[in-house]
Amino acid sequence: MDAGKPVTQEQQKIPHPLQCLTSPDLDVIPERVLNEATRGPLKSFIQHADSLLSIIPIWKCLFRTFSSNDLSSSHMVAICNAISAFLDATTLSINAQIREFTLSESKPPWTCTFEFFLDRYERKPKPMRLVLTSLIRIASRHRDDSIIQSSPTSSYVNPGQGSRLA
Repeated sequence: MDAGKPVTQEQQKIPHPLQCLTSPDLDVIPERVLNEATRGPLKSFIQHADSLLSIIPIWKCLFRTFSSNDLSSSHMVAICNAISAFLDATTLSINAQIREFTLSESKPPWTCTFEFFLDRYERKPKPMRLVLTSLIRIASRHRDDSIIQSSPTSSYVNPGQGSRLA
């Protein structure tokens, strides 16, 4: 956290081990921090958070790291694990707003992640497969076709045939 900026109430709710995941000034979350957060505090915090506002800074920081071009293989594994943990935890949250966040924002996290996944397909497959598994799990739990139709990449599913998966 930047010492010069005031800490918001939402930032105060974030446990200390996850504080590094909320910095808007951080371009890439260090691999060590990702590994520590993914071991438990990340999922637990997301699942029990009482406000959507408390998880959005974490998502932004995770996605910034996920989008980076300069990650080593082990760092990419760490961020894939963290993204998967985040996405999985949102679907299991006790807060309905957080459960819906992954699917229903104007640019939902699942869509952003899927688009990035398609762009970075050439990376090592196992960590990216973990992310894809989380995305598929989210889509299958939410049987509404609108989550597929809302994606600008829906034409990748069946080009020329709309966005139906069947």
